[in-house]
Amino acid sequence: LTPDGPQIYADDNPENEFIRLRTKSGVQVFIHETCGYIYMNTKDGNSWVQISDDAIDMYTAKTFNVHAADGINMHSDKDFNLHVGGNFNAFVEGDTKWGTAGYWDQLTGKDHKLDVGGGYHSTIKKNRAIQIDGSDSLNVNGNITTHTDKVFTMTADGLMLMKGAPIKQNCSDTPCIVTG
Repeated sequence: LTPDGPQIYADDNPENEFIRLRTKSGVQVFIHETCGYIYMNTKDGNSWVQISDDAIDMYTAKTFNVHAADGINMHSDKDFNLHVGGNFNAFVEGDTKWGTAGYWDQLTGKDHKLDVGGGYHSTIKKNRAIQIDGSDSLNVNGNITTHTDKVFTMTADGLMLMKGAPIKQNCSDTPCIVTG
């Protein structure tokens, strides 16, 4: 302990061997030989880091910032969990690519909005099923083309309306049924 209050303390007791560096305001670095961990904290304890063989734990009562001029890589051999108590915002100046070898489940508790500034392309290798408990509305400012190599079925338990000027059915280069 120095006259102004900072201290360097070492204890070589084999049952509790450690080295502690502490400032007079309480900022400290604690290296615990017996338990095998390193602990650092700020003067009021509002931010701290603990490194051990079991985990690296970090906490701050304020903001946590990470910046790398070249890149940030994260890898987990098991689960990666992220919990956000407020909003989650991300902005990517380049491309974004997501991939999964398993299932991808999305749950939105309220509305889900997707704005695409260019084309939207989707490939589904197997079946697609959509369940809508309300109404479905599709507005297209261009053409709609639907094609199937098998059977195309449209059913309605109530009234089915088709409106167009004109409506053509079973048409090719030969005459067809025209209504309207």
